[in-house]
Amino acid sequence: MKDTHTIIAHLLAADDHPPLSREPEFIKAREALEADPQLQEAYEEAKQFHEQHPVLIRTDEMPQDVRNRIRKELERKMPLITTTRIEMELSPWTVRTQFAWAALLVLLLAGMSVLSSLVLDQQHSQEMEVAYRNQPPQDAFRSYVGKTVQDMPFLEFKSRDTTELVSWMHENKSPAVSAPTQLMDETGIGCANLKGPNGTVSLMCFKVQGKIVHLFITDNETVDVSDVQPAVKMKIQQREAVQWNDAAHTYLLITHDKRQELPEIFL
Repeated sequence: MKDTHTIIAHLLAADDHPPLSREPEFIKAREALEADPQLQEAYEEAKQFHEQHPVLIRTDEMPQDVRNRIRKELERKMPLITTTRIEMELSPWTVRTQFAWAALLVLLLAGMSVLSSLVLDQQHSQEMEVAYRNQPPQDAFRSYVGKTVQDMPFLEFKSRDTTELVSWMHENKSPAVSAPTQLMDETGIGCANLKGPNGTVSLMCFKVQGKIVHLFITDNETVDVSDVQPAVKMKIQQREAVQWNDAAHTYLLITHDKRQELPEIFL
């Protein structure tokens, strides 16, 4: 490497980009500098000029052939650049921070999903209340029963003993109900006090002959009934049902599954 300008250019480039100093051309330039006092003087002058006027070192005004030579040199060095691995190490704090943000995002999305479900449920509930108000009281009661069975009723108290179910309902401000004797002799499942379209509706669930049946009970006033009426068979939401009332309460017994038959004893 005998060209003074080439040697100085290599040395200046190594000053700006230290990793280049390990390349053979730059090592030779450094050796030449150490062996030639005149080259050292020229290098110091060029270095001083470069430091004082960095804005003058531009590529947009270079001759085309110079830029072509630079491009070829960069292409020749490309394998060195592409094979160099860059490894990033994340500190425990960074990992915890990123995890916290991810968890927060998951919670936010979950919260939005729950909120959307609540809004939809509330809208559906309001629509059903409007529909019930536009129906005669007995029709509203039957519609409510069908929808409750279809949506799987929530049981507040569970027991296989039917007397315990009745006791719980009395203790929790349920109407003074008395289930038919035939049902009281069967296996209990659970019970609940529900908010019906026109008042409180009590629910008792039983297992009869291996099948689940639901007994809904409400005060006669809520369904606008005043006289005692005998049992009447009907279909609600494709389920067999039977409704009757005594002097105080209206009863509606319905199967849990569609096309399930009510035991003959209740018909």
